[in-house]
Amino acid sequence: MIRTKTAKGEDGMDHEKTGRYIAACRKKKKMTQKDLADRLGVTNKAVSKWETGQGMPDISVLLELARVLDVPVEAILEGGPAETETVQPALQEYTTPSGVMEHPEKKERSRYMLEGVGGILLVLGILCLAVQIWYILNRDGYQIEYMARWMFFAVNGAALLFLMAGGLCMKKLRPFFLKPAVVLGAVLLFAGNGAAGLLTDDGQREILSFSPGFPSDCMVLKIQEDNGSARLYRQAAGPFVRQAETFPFTVAGEVKTQWLEKDVCAVTYESEEDGGVHQYVATYGDRSDGTAYYYVSNAIAGTWVGEGGYMLDVRNGQMELETPRGVEIYEYDAYMQYGTLSLVFPKNGPEWTLVLNADCILEGGENTVEDGGTLTLCRVSMKKTTPVVLERIMDGDI
Repeated sequence: MIRTKTAKGEDGMDHEKTGRYIAACRKKKKMTQKDLADRLGVTNKAVSKWETGQGMPDISVLLELARVLDVPVEAILEGGPAETETVQPALQEYTTPSGVMEHPEKKERSRYMLEGVGGILLVLGILCLAVQIWYILNRDGYQIEYMARWMFFAVNGAALLFLMAGGLCMKKLRPFFLKPAVVLGAVLLFAGNGAAGLLTDDGQREILSFSPGFPSDCMVLKIQEDNGSARLYRQAAGPFVRQAETFPFTVAGEVKTQWLEKDVCAVTYESEEDGGVHQYVATYGDRSDGTAYYYVSNAIAGTWVGEGGYMLDVRNGQMELETPRGVEIYEYDAYMQYGTLSLVFPKNGPEWTLVLNADCILEGGENTVEDGGTLTLCRVSMKKTTPVVLERIMDGDI
């Protein structure tokens, strides 16, 4: 039998035979040249050169090529299954450097990881867009708005950044996101969104104060700059809030916020209407099972004392408060209750704020807090104030 002599490369291997073997294995795997090129991270042209005998796979992709085609490395080098041991020296030549064998696997892992990150960023960008679309379509019906005006523009910017970054991480999408028109459009949209956030004004002053113990609780106050009208908002869902109440007096100048308990925020302000100091207490919790409304004055019946000469005596709704400044008596109809957690005592305006602390517990059917509960007493002032903790004592222990 006469065999046709084929041309060999300078490396002594039959390139044409190797190319035919690579093509046969690729077709057996039902892969196109483009599929194989994508798996290896090379061009279609490179695969075509291998299969036509115009070149050999680079040593950096040889191991990955063997893995993708599911054949031994020596079979690729010999252009078919090895029949002799003569391929061993060549195999040793290609497999000796350990770093070369590890490189393709690391490269593949990095590519998959980058694709995964890109997918996550794209999902986040789409979610930001979905939130904005839902908000624009439903804000009037649900009577909601963002906690702060800047949040609307922040979500717009986040959507653009996530989509661009995600697209650049995805190999198939990268060419589209690198088009000059797409890059320019994204830059213009981002700049326009930022400019709109900085240059437009809705005429409101916004005050946000997060609870030190419960980040989910946030006091949100929005004040109209032109007339001082102030509105308190309560959280609806996530970053969205809904108007709850309007302050009885207009607000002028600074506003002082002080969390007297993890779910009680005292908002103190001055008003030009009467030139006085006023306070609103925003409450976000309850000390019972939440099924019934109760009067704080009934819940704290008894005598309470605190360090520094403070004592509060509550009898039949009347409150006698002793402080280092003297004794003050408040009738039942003189103080104001906020929610089920706070009372404000007046004296030519709000004078003291009283709060049921978290350790005050009212079991179902009970009228007063259980033993061990404490109260917080704080003077109403625009200046810095230090709260006083009061503990209940039994009659005769004074």
